[in-house]
Amino acid sequence: MDTTIDIASKVQIFTLKDVDGEKLVVYNNNCYHIGDMLFDCLVQLKNGNSFKDIALACKKKYGYKSDDILENVSQAVDAIANSSVKNQVSFVDSIYLKIRLFKESFIAEVAERIKFLFNKRIMAGVIIAFILSSVLVCSRYMSYLDQTPHFGVAKWANLIATNYLSLLFIAFFHEFGHATASYRCGIRPKEIGFGIYMVFPVFYTDVSKIWNISKNKRLLVNVGGIYFQMVLALLLTVMLFLFEKPEYRFMLMSVIVMNLFVLTYSLFPFFRNDGYWVYSDFFKIDNLSYNSKQFPKVFFGIVTNKMMPWKEKMKILKADLPLLLYSIFDFSFSTMMYAGIIMFTVINISAILQFVEFREYMETSFVIREVITLSLSIAINCFFLYRILRYILVSLKNKFLL
Repeated sequence: MDTTIDIASKVQIFTLKDVDGEKLVVYNNNCYHIGDMLFDCLVQLKNGNSFKDIALACKKKYGYKSDDILENVSQAVDAIANSSVKNQVSFVDSIYLKIRLFKESFIAEVAERIKFLFNKRIMAGVIIAFILSSVLVCSRYMSYLDQTPHFGVAKWANLIATNYLSLLFIAFFHEFGHATASYRCGIRPKEIGFGIYMVFPVFYTDVSKIWNISKNKRLLVNVGGIYFQMVLALLLTVMLFLFEKPEYRFMLMSVIVMNLFVLTYSLFPFFRNDGYWVYSDFFKIDNLSYNSKQFPKVFFGIVTNKMMPWKEKMKILKADLPLLLYSIFDFSFSTMMYAGIIMFTVINISAILQFVEFREYMETSFVIREVITLSLSIAINCFFLYRILRYILVSLKNKFLL
C-alpha cells in the first residue's frame, strides 16, 4: 500500500481538537499533545487533501522540505496508531478493585443543583472565610488538647471512631467537588466510585475527559475537591456553635483539623494527588512523573553538549525550569520515602522480635491486638518493598535491553 494512502486512512480514525491553542489527537481513549505543523497536516489529511498540496502549504508556512514533512507525519501517525500508552496517565487508571457508587445521571442531577458554588464571587468569599475560620479553630484546638489526658477510654474510643468515619465522609465530599466542577465546565463525570490505590482504600471520580476543556477549566476541576473541603470546613465551623459540651466541641474540632490535613495532603504534588494534576496542567507538562524522572538525562545532555551555545542552552533550560524543579524535589522526596520504608522495615523486624520474646508475659487481649497491628503493618511494609524491588528490576531490564 502507498505510504501516503496508509497514513491518510489511519488519520481518519483520529479525533483532532484545538482547545485554546492546545493541539490534541484523541485515539482509543488516549490523548496526545502535538505541534502546530503536525496538527495542520492531520487536519488537511482528514479533510481529504492530497499530500502534495499539504506538503507545499507546510513548506511555505513552516519552511520544511516535503520529504521531511512526509517522514515526520508518518512517524507520528504510526506512533499514535500503534501506541497503547496514554499521554497522561490518570489517577483512576492507578486504582484497582473499583466499585461504582454513583452513576453519571445521578451525579448530573446533584451537580446541577449545587454548581452555583463555583461562582467566582462565592468562591472568593468561601476561600477568605475558610482561611479565617481555620486560624480560629486551630488556635482553639491547641488549647483543647490540654484536656485530652483527662479523657476516659470511652471518650477516646468515640473520638477515634468519629475521626475514621469523618475521614470517609471528607473523601466522599472531596470527590463530589471534582464531579460538580467537571459538570460546571461542561464535562459530565462518568462515575464516582470506591477502590484500592496502592494498599489504601480511596474514593475516586472519573473525569478523564477533561482534556477536552481549556487549561483554566481543567485547573478548576483539579481544585474542585479541595474547594468543596473548604465549604465543608465552614459548615462544620458553624456547627460548633450548636454544641455546648466541651467533648463534643473537641470532636468536631478534630474533624475540622483532619479535613484541613486531608486538604493539605491533596495539594502535595509528588503523589497523584490534586496538586500533581494542578502542576501538570498549569505548566502544560504531559506525563509529569515519567518526564521528571527522564529529565536529568536530558539536562545532563544539554549541559555537556559542546556544540550548543550557552545562550541556547539557557533558553532551553529556562523553558524547562518547571520540569527541572519538579524533578529535583521529586528525587529528594523519593529518596526520603525510600529511607522511611527502610526504617519502617527495621522497626517492624524489631517489633516482631520483641513480640516473640515477651509473648508469654502478655495478656490474651494484648496479644490479639499486637497480632492484628503487626499483620497490617507487615502487609503494608511488604507491599512497598515489593514496589521498590519491581521498580529496580524493571529499571535494570530496560537498561540492559537498551
